Amino acid sequence: PVSPSERICDAIDCAYDSTATSINIGNEVSYRGISMTLKKIQPYICYDNDFIRNINIDFNDTIPCYAFYNCNSVTKAKVYTPLVIDKYAFQGCSRIEAVEIDATEINEQAFYLCSSITETTINASQIKKYAFQNCSSKNPATYEINANIIEEGAFRNCSAIEFAKITSDSIGNTAFMNSATKTNATFSCISKYIGDETFVGCSMLEQISLCDELVHIGDSSFYNCEKLLQIKIPNSVTTLGSYSFAGCTSLTDVNIGNGILHIKDYTFADCKILPTITIPNNVISIGNYAFSGCKSLADV
Repeated sequence: PVSPSERICDAIDCAYDSTATSINIGNEVSYRGISMTLKKIQPYICYDNDFIRNINIDFNDTIPCYAFYNCNSVTKAKVYTPLVIDKYAFQGCSRIEAVEIDATEINEQAFYLCSSITETTINASQIKKYAFQNCSSKNPATYEINANIIEEGAFRNCSAIEFAKITSDSIGNTAFMNSATKTNATFSCISKYIGDETFVGCSMLEQISLCDELVHIGDSSFYNCEKLLQIKIPNSVTTLGSYSFAGCTSLTDVNIGNGILHIKDYTFADCKILPTITIPNNVISIGNYAFSGCKSLADV
């Protein structure tokens, strides 16, 4: 007899069957009563399947490109893999509401245009460019993200975020651009590095907490966060980019940490109702137009 470990199954038989509303993929599968070890999942396994509503994957290999592309009836997905969720794997799953992921790497546009997501829990080493771009639901969304690296544009235009807890060593440029524009939002950010334009245009972001390990705030990182009420820049921050808080027209309370030596050009420009600001004694230069348009600023 052939042992299960010698029986190879690639799970290409997704069953485009209206009665098959869930798919469960593990390291072992059973087909017609025969147990087999799953060696790999093929690309396009469930491409454009309109029947599946729930996806549960606990598998020790890559979830390949286009595996569940455009599966428009899926509402929940749980994905556990020690390796990769590849490009476009879940792209266009427009009804998916809840996503739970534990993976090493989530590749480019893996969940692009999943436009109904309201609840997301992610543990990953790396979230690559545009992985969740344009996941803009009609209802308020909650994101809990734990990743060593969040790359450029990873959550760009996720406009319905109401609460996000972000834990990452590095958050890339434009990673959350325009990602809080529909409802009042609160972010918790535990990171050492915030890139350029990371939160630019998050016009409904009211509060964000920054951790004591943060070192770098990039250019235009919070530009035009029009609802942001206050900001406390930790003492650990040594770089505060130009335009970093420009256009934050609701900002009334700014606390600049002692690690800042240079306030760059336009850093707080057009913070129109900011009444006062305390500049630490160790600041040695203030750039051009750093407080331009701060019409209410009476005390520096």
